[in-house]
Amino acid sequence: MSFGRKYNTRLPQLTERIHDFLRTKHLTGLVEHEFQNVNEPTGWATLMVDTADPQLQNELDGFISNLERIAVRQSEIDTLNKVQIAIRLLGEEMTKFGK
Repeated sequence: MSFGRKYNTRLPQLTERIHDFLRTKHLTGLVEHEFQNVNEPTGWATLMVDTADPQLQNELDGFISNLERIAVRQSEIDTLNKVQIAIRLLGEEMTKFGK
């Protein structure tokens, strides 16, 4: 039985970390990237791993889910940091005009 999992290839280092996981567990997999048109990737791929071990399947699924959650959280933190910097700069500019 194989395990299949769709994941977002636009997340930084996700594919590399998945491949590291597979190597660590001595597994091989096939990644099929999705395309809207011939030269236009959707940013999604499906990973197929040939393993019948439900524990390994759950571990791999959990591993990918955790990486996705971490990437989303990091993106939220990056956005918040940018907003805080913009607010600080705006405050500095307003202070200059107030003098």
